[in-house]
Amino acid sequence: MIFFCSKIGEPPVGRGPTRKVMSAKELKQVSDDKQALTAHFIQTLPPLLKKYLPDHEKIANLMVIPQYFDLEIYTTSRQEKNLETLLSLIQETVDKHNDNEVLDSCAKTLETLCDEKYAIFSRSV
Repeated sequence: MIFFCSKIGEPPVGRGPTRKVMSAKELKQVSDDKQALTAHFIQTLPPLLKKYLPDHEKIANLMVIPQYFDLEIYTTSRQEKNLETLLSLIQETVDKHNDNEVLDSCAKTLETLCDEKYAIFSRSV
């Protein structure tokens, strides 16, 4: 069997990374969008989690949302109560479900919330 490759260490033609570098304006827009979505979902996610707690498919999808939050908003806009509500709903979800998809999304969300680089770390642990 004979293998051909271009140069050692280089990916084959057409398979290399095609990552586009974002401009400062685009990065600012992404940051602004993330903050706006976080501010919205900090308020609306806990009622949605309560409503769909029995449905394992919906709760698994909803539980992924906090993984994309700008977590600094919890401390800068005095949203600690909503954080406590979210954490208690995560605990309730783990207690009620045994589906791997739900438990996995809860674990990943808790891992995100327990990151030491955020001020909410001490409340999430």
